[in-house]
Amino acid sequence: MHEAALVELATRPYDAISVETIARRAGVHRATLYRRWSTVEGVVAAALGEAAQDRIPVPDEGSLEADLVALAGALARTLSDPLGLGVMRVMVLGGRGPGPLYALGQQFWRGRVEGMSVIVRRAVDRSELPVRTDARVLLGALAAPICYQALVVGRDPDAGDALLAARATIVAAQAGLFAEHGPAASSEQRERELQNTPEPG
Repeated sequence: MHEAALVELATRPYDAISVETIARRAGVHRATLYRRWSTVEGVVAAALGEAAQDRIPVPDEGSLEADLVALAGALARTLSDPLGLGVMRVMVLGGRGPGPLYALGQQFWRGRVEGMSVIVRRAVDRSELPVRTDARVLLGALAAPICYQALVVGRDPDAGDALLAARATIVAAQAGLFAEHGPAASSEQRERELQNTPEPG
């Protein structure tokens, strides 16, 4: 059923998806789905969560570089798969603005960032990263070039893209460019901090 929900998400306008269309694609009676989920959002959220755990699990390889290479590699493989690319395209490009898909996307991305933040916490504990490193910004910097290749350039990202993204992210993070800033931090303050950042050795 989860696979059917993802195929529906990748191939059909979101407002045309229903519990009935998912059940039909899965080859089960709609009552089977209604016993567990009462809404499309519930089915799709469960499908996204399971797919994320299976395709892009939280790595624990013993070092920041190994973790980020593993994470970037899993993302690259997911975006090289037609179904993974289709779902990501909808979640990134189709879930903008108010509406159920936007709310679903926000919930999904928040959960993924929270789950992946342990990578940064472990790296800080190992003194591989500055204490105030912002996990959200670091993870965004890691994913951005891989998503760019898949969603903008139209090329399947590969292991080389993953390695480059991981190493570039580490250099920037260790230089302090991803330091957390409170909500009151001004753009001038951030600019001063960037200007005072030492060149990576």
